[in-house]
Amino acid sequence: MQKDNKKLILENGSKIGVVGGGPAGSFFSFFAFDLAKRKGINIEIDIYEIKNFSKTGPAGCNHCGGIVSESLVEMLSEDGIILPAQVIRRGIESYTLHIEQGSATIDTILREHPIASIFRGSGPLGSTETSLQSFDGYLLDLCEKKGAKIFREKITDAESEPDGITLNTNSSKRKYDLVVGAVGLNPKALKIFQNIIPNF
Repeated sequence: MQKDNKKLILENGSKIGVVGGGPAGSFFSFFAFDLAKRKGINIEIDIYEIKNFSKTGPAGCNHCGGIVSESLVEMLSEDGIILPAQVIRRGIESYTLHIEQGSATIDTILREHPIASIFRGSGPLGSTETSLQSFDGYLLDLCEKKGAKIFREKITDAESEPDGITLNTNSSKRKYDLVVGAVGLNPKALKIFQNIIPNF
């Protein structure tokens, strides 16, 4: 990877480490491979994700459920991400958000854009249904098919070096030209990035 006026430019053989294999990390990886292909270069992407999305309940996901706009599902299909019926559970007209201050019902916008429900893992806790497929797991599998390596390891530390960034786990150290954080609002994981950028 070349540095050009503080910009990092992907080149043949660039190595990217993605911390977090949920939707953000998977979408980044999927489209980074597509961009590299359009540019005529080969890149390597390693995705670090400790969760097993094939499990039911919180062990396999962020509290099991998710909501996406069906217009997003259509846009993804235009980019080659076809979500199977086992991933998109059903269309719904509204859902209710419950917080400490009360509840609010959220309807589809002008009833024009249906909402689809998904599971982040392979179903709710205790489910024995075997046909359900995880949204997160499906996206991660797509990235693996494109060439990403999946590491079921937790990042313990990150080090900034003149020629890249090293990601450490309990069992390995790997150096990358670019590191992408896709960890949501996880304070412990976000703190690791402060080692690379102190005012992050």
